[in-house]
Amino acid sequence: MRFARAIYLLPLLASCSMLGGDEGDWAERQVAEAPPRRELLAYCAQAMAQAGYPAPRVDEARDAVVSEWRLELQPFAGAGRRFRATIELAGYDRDVGLLRARVEAEKNAEKGRPMDPVLADWETMPDDVNRSRILLQHVVSLLVTSGAGGA
Repeated sequence: MRFARAIYLLPLLASCSMLGGDEGDWAERQVAEAPPRRELLAYCAQAMAQAGYPAPRVDEARDAVVSEWRLELQPFAGAGRRFRATIELAGYDRDVGLLRARVEAEKNAEKGRPMDPVLADWETMPDDVNRSRILLQHVVSLLVTSGAGGA
C-alpha cells in the first residue's frame, strides 16, 4: 500500500524539482500599483534589454523573463565573465506585485585564447546579487517613468 502511495506522489515531486525557482541567490522587490500581470512581464523584458541583457524572452507559463548570456570577455585568463538574468513574478495580489531577480555568473577559464567565445571554457560562479538588485531597480524606474506603477 505504501508503494502505491509513493507512485502517486512521484509526478508531484518531479514537478516541484523542475521548477527550480529556489536555487541560487535571488533579490526581491515589491512593486506597488503594478500594471496587469502580462504588462508587468513586458516591462520586465524591456528593462532587462535596456540593462544590457540580450534577447529577453517572456515565459508566461512560469511568469518569468529570461535573457540570453551577456558576454564580457577579457584578454586575461579567468577574467572574462558572462551573465544570464531571470526575473520572476513571485506573487501578484490586486495591484501589488512581488518580483524576484537572479543573475547567474560564469567565468572563462580558457587560457590560450580567452577572447574567443567559441573556445571559452565557462565555469560556474556564485550568483551576482548586486546585479540582480540593479536589474530590479531598472524595472521599477521604467514603471515609474512610464506612469505604470511605482516602488
